[in-house]
Amino acid sequence: MAAKAVVGLLLWPCFYWLAVSTAVVALAALLRAEMTMPSNAQAIEALVSEIKSGSDDAAAVARACEQGVSASGIDRNGLPLIVIAAGFGKPKQAEELLRRGANIDVQLSGGATALWMAAAEGFV
Repeated sequence: MAAKAVVGLLLWPCFYWLAVSTAVVALAALLRAEMTMPSNAQAIEALVSEIKSGSDDAAAVARACEQGVSASGIDRNGLPLIVIAAGFGKPKQAEELLRRGANIDVQLSGGATALWMAAAEGFV
């Protein structure tokens, strides 16, 4: 019994070091991923700005998609483009996103969908 306790006491620093170093490596990878913006992040943010402030112009979505923005893309806050378009009452832009492959059933972390956002904002 005492031998097991001694071995445990001797091995504890090794396990502690392993856990800490694993956490440090994981944190470093997370920070690298956070700092590395996708190549089309600026194009996504430009489309988000267009959706939020511009007219309901489906051509803006078409142009962004032709420049490499995925219809299923998300903005820097993690919101899918289809949810943003629906929440800002832009049916033509939402339709263009759907036509280009956006998932109408995508859910936010709380379970809200594009339809729910449109209804919550009084557009349905």
